[in-house]
Amino acid sequence: MTEKISVIIPVFNRADKIKRCLNSVFAQEYKNIEIIVIDDKSTDNSVEVINSVKGDRIKLIALNKNGGVSNARNVGIENATGDYIAFIDSDDYIEPDMFKIMLTLAVKYDLDVVLSDLDMREGDKSVGLKISLTPNKVYSTEEIKRDILPKFSYPGKDNLGLYSFSTKLYKREILIKNNIRFDKNISYSEDKLFVIEVFANCKSLLYTDNSFYRYETSSSGLYSAFNVNSWKWYVALYEKFYCLIDKYGIENIDDAHLGEEVFYNVTRFLYRTKRIENKKEKKKLQKEVIFNNGVKHALKKAYGHLGRFDKFVAKAIINGNRFFAVLLIDFIYSGKKINY
Repeated sequence: MTEKISVIIPVFNRADKIKRCLNSVFAQEYKNIEIIVIDDKSTDNSVEVINSVKGDRIKLIALNKNGGVSNARNVGIENATGDYIAFIDSDDYIEPDMFKIMLTLAVKYDLDVVLSDLDMREGDKSVGLKISLTPNKVYSTEEIKRDILPKFSYPGKDNLGLYSFSTKLYKREILIKNNIRFDKNISYSEDKLFVIEVFANCKSLLYTDNSFYRYETSSSGLYSAFNVNSWKWYVALYEKFYCLIDKYGIENIDDAHLGEEVFYNVTRFLYRTKRIENKKEKKKLQKEVIFNNGVKHALKKAYGHLGRFDKFVAKAIINGNRFFAVLLIDFIYSGKKINY
């Protein structure tokens, strides 16, 4: 095989993990690899670490300002020259045979995408997430639309490997020809939207039931990484998803579960507003969320699927009863530790 693979790695303040990530790419059994590292204006010594292991195969692109991970990945796509593209996050790593096996399949069957399972790691614990597809089957355009794309509306860990952009090898032509990029305006599950666009434009793909990609996660409590705009990301994702459904004519969508995901993300957000000390600012933010039409639309879709107490919360939000909604949310979530 002579095909070249462009591996895109965005970096922002990952001096502690980037060397391991790069070494896992250097260790690949398949060697015709172009490594594109995009430094998103790191403020630690990530660049120094990259330069310490930099070889001829690394193309380091330093951005003038921090534009976010989606922007960095897009820069990588625009600078890639390989026949195929793969993405790795700088705090993750891959197994040595990943690209050899995936590229062999891609070339043999002339595939637009090859996807594999995701291995999630938290400390010493490892959870392999198997995708519910038939291994080594070449899916056609019709089968992708009928059997795979509807799965993006289903919740649960079983589908995380399917949603993930990083467990896949993409034919670069698909991304360039169809102008598929990451949405820079969404900072939550933006990879899910990217993969949907890719799959919707695929003529063929294959799933191999190997677990090559090591994704590291960590436990975090309910109050971690609070961002006052994050609720907007959940709603934007929901609305963008429906735009793609209409654009590509995706059928058999699970509307209830899509709305349910918004419900749980939004109610958890409202619970975390407790940390805002200024009462006026807190009340204003809560009202902004509760009176948002996108939130109401999602909760109406999810209502029949929710449990008894969750229905009380959803009804309070739909009716614009901020006080009762926040009171119920506090009752439900108080004292709980919620992991992401």
